[in-house]
Amino acid sequence: MGKKRKFYNGSKQDQYKRFKDGECGKISPGVTGIIVTHDRGREKLCRNDVFKVLNHFADLWYGSELKQNSEDQSTESDDENDIDSALNEEIKNIKDVNSKQKTSMQRFCSLKSGCNNIIFIKTKDLKPSELVQRIMETVYKEDELDDLPLPRHVLRMHPVAKSCKAHLIDIKAEVETYLPIVLAEILKKNEDTCKKEFAILYRGRNNDHLGMHIVVEAVCDSANLVVPEWSYNCRTDDVVLLIDVIQTVCMMSVVQNYAYHKKFNLRELCKPHAEKVVDQKQEKGIIKKKKLIKPAENTEKVDQ
Repeated sequence: MGKKRKFYNGSKQDQYKRFKDGECGKISPGVTGIIVTHDRGREKLCRNDVFKVLNHFADLWYGSELKQNSEDQSTESDDENDIDSALNEEIKNIKDVNSKQKTSMQRFCSLKSGCNNIIFIKTKDLKPSELVQRIMETVYKEDELDDLPLPRHVLRMHPVAKSCKAHLIDIKAEVETYLPIVLAEILKKNEDTCKKEFAILYRGRNNDHLGMHIVVEAVCDSANLVVPEWSYNCRTDDVVLLIDVIQTVCMMSVVQNYAYHKKFNLRELCKPHAEKVVDQKQEKGIIKKKKLIKPAENTEKVDQ
């Protein structure tokens, strides 16, 4: 009898790299968060930019989870008891900070999307549709952008308020429970300007069972049963129902002014702010101005 071959489960360093990359699970039905697209080969850079932007606005609007102690305790003494007590206090403070950092990491967490050029950010105790809508509006108005890190590698951000299995029966049931609540909230906010029309934007990835026409017809049928006063209009941009199907999971959310905000492309919205930042750095001398090279003029005499 020969020796049994041991199964290699990966070293601790490989497991640390997986956790460091943010792969702490897979997308499953019932998850809420944000779908982020990026350029090919820019996954890590996009993940870093997304976390910086989300933490910036979340700390600004909802308060930071990591609260630093404002009181500085500094005591000087020669006794050994005082030194031991000071060391114990420092150890306790370090443990408290580490525990708070762990809780702050749980606010946003990245999951495996199963598709190329896509990152999924899971949210906790936050409504992703309201957060993304508010981010796009503030960036478009160029408000509260003084300390905003420039998202160079982030493209579109689609919020995910509801998710279910990628089957027509489950999609219809989810739409019938989700649409009346969201559309009623939109009517309360915009009673005078609301036209009671909505569009559907479908995008399927790594899924061959569903198609755009099948899903749109099913969603329209269920919407007519639940919200008959609302009508479907493919050309409107005021209220848009985003439906993203990734493998076996269907994710949806309702957004407003989708085309007006560059189809929620954060990099395109931040272009004016990025140009201002570059101009300020050039004035301060941090970045050198690019010299425009003029084409050489023809000095040769033309024979007459």
